[in-house]
Amino acid sequence: VSAMTRYDTAFVVDALYRALSDGSAQVRLQAVYGLAARKSDPKASSSVVNAVADEVDIEVQLAMVQALGRFATPEAVHQLARAAEPDGRLFRRKSPAYRVAAVMALAEARTPAAMGTLEELLNDRDKDVREAAERVLSVTSRSAAALAASGR
Repeated sequence: VSAMTRYDTAFVVDALYRALSDGSAQVRLQAVYGLAARKSDPKASSSVVNAVADEVDIEVQLAMVQALGRFATPEAVHQLARAAEPDGRLFRRKSPAYRVAAVMALAEARTPAAMGTLEELLNDRDKDVREAAERVLSVTSRSAAALAASGR
């Protein structure tokens, strides 16, 4: 899978998509990295969007969330917003690390929908999520202010 990522063909994207359901977490992780490198490919984005909800390995989940931030498509941002929101079910709680990773990916996406979600997360009950949202929004606003000051 790692070797295939060097080639940019439709066959490779299909093979990477199929590798997302492999039994080995390492193979799935390499497939995510390969798909994330093709951020302009709509099939790559939708493949990760569709796979993230079913992923059980936390390392692969976090890589998928990071990839969604790079894709920044409307469906990727929607999936990130769902990942960042608290889970209401008692026995299937999202880990704070997963939610914070989604916050960071939303900041990388920087779409209006992503920024709106980040602003909503400023009132989250989880302190880690709230602080992560505050950090990324303050960095984003400082960057915007610096660009405005430089005349760009």
